[in-house]
Amino acid sequence: MRTSIVVALVLLSAGPTRGQDGAPNFVEAVIQRLELGEPIQTEAAILIPLILADAPEDAGVDAMAKGSVEFAEPEKPARRHNIVVRNAGKRPVLIPAGLVLEGGKIDRMVANDGIVAAGAEVELRALPAASSSDVRQTPAPFRTSPALAPLYLRRKAEFDFSESLVPSFVAKWIEFRNEGDKRRSLVAIQDSTQLAEYSLRSREQASGLPEGLAGRTVVGGIGAVRGRVQMLAVFGTNGLIEDHFDGLLRGVTFVAAAIEIRAKAAGVTLPGKGDPAKTLEIVKQDAEALLAKLKKASYDRVPPAGGDAGETLILRMSGNTRGRAVGLDGKLVHLAVYPYDPVEAKLYAATVDPDAKPEPEPEKVEDDEEARPTTDEEDDFIDGWRDRVGRRAGGGAGGRGGGGGGRR
Repeated sequence: MRTSIVVALVLLSAGPTRGQDGAPNFVEAVIQRLELGEPIQTEAAILIPLILADAPEDAGVDAMAKGSVEFAEPEKPARRHNIVVRNAGKRPVLIPAGLVLEGGKIDRMVANDGIVAAGAEVELRALPAASSSDVRQTPAPFRTSPALAPLYLRRKAEFDFSESLVPSFVAKWIEFRNEGDKRRSLVAIQDSTQLAEYSLRSREQASGLPEGLAGRTVVGGIGAVRGRVQMLAVFGTNGLIEDHFDGLLRGVTFVAAAIEIRAKAAGVTLPGKGDPAKTLEIVKQDAEALLAKLKKASYDRVPPAGGDAGETLILRMSGNTRGRAVGLDGKLVHLAVYPYDPVEAKLYAATVDPDAKPEPEPEKVEDDEEARPTTDEEDDFIDGWRDRVGRRAGGGAGGRGGGGGGRR
């Protein structure tokens, strides 16, 4: 019997959500013990391991790759593009937010983490991951992309139900498709040989992050791109981060590669490149601040994406930082936190497709007074991007102050 789940931000409890007898909830029980490891600085990103002095208690959940999972289109979906997940294995599996599926009548991206119990069949919220021109007359078997969706899409999809989110993003980077590839889909961009070659070095440089450190356990990491922290992820076990690490890193590096390629072609200098040591020190300070903010988060419970198999908590922190966590039997399975990045907010507020007209309703830039102010170098990058890349064909207004920009 299938369980149909529609995920909405309907709060079941307000304020901090504690365990029995006031004990820490399944997120607090882990994050209060987290420590920062030694950073790994790659060409595209800076990654800081999150470690525990002792191994966390295993919730008994496997990565999808270790289970026996099938995907199908529901006959009567609760939401138009939802996806059915069948777990024929003997243990629960984590279906990660940002999982990209090619197949069915149209490609999809899973919007929220879901825990699917052994032998269960559930319906998870998903968004279309291709243009309407890619709709198939005959559904194709589903296959999973090796890369999770980029951080921008994962952050937006966690709390945004817009079905135009992914197709609009794809249109911004469509020129990176391989020659002869006519698909207008996220998979087509992820399959780009040019982007894969560009980001491969970073993936090789960071490949050792999940490894144990002298008896200490790596359970997650903080990722920064262009000198700005963009994500914090914590898994319930070292095995789960090992199984998801390559997909996560691919999602981080491929858009970073696309932005760098475009910027170089337009003669725009990327921030954070000139002084790697200084950039690393700033990122470490921001990572420490984020971890401190996380330890003071408030929690709200929402209906779990995977039915009764797990529980879901929304984390709210000061400023515009928020996150989502899933657990099972009182144990953490996965936590994702997305801090506010003013540089990326301004970058996506401008049209980023060099062959497109200015978007009629660019993304609104919501200011965060707690965010580290943009530097002159970052403002010059945004201005150069608007003037030479983002609005090249559309004739839109560049310069300081447009699209939510300007020095603070």
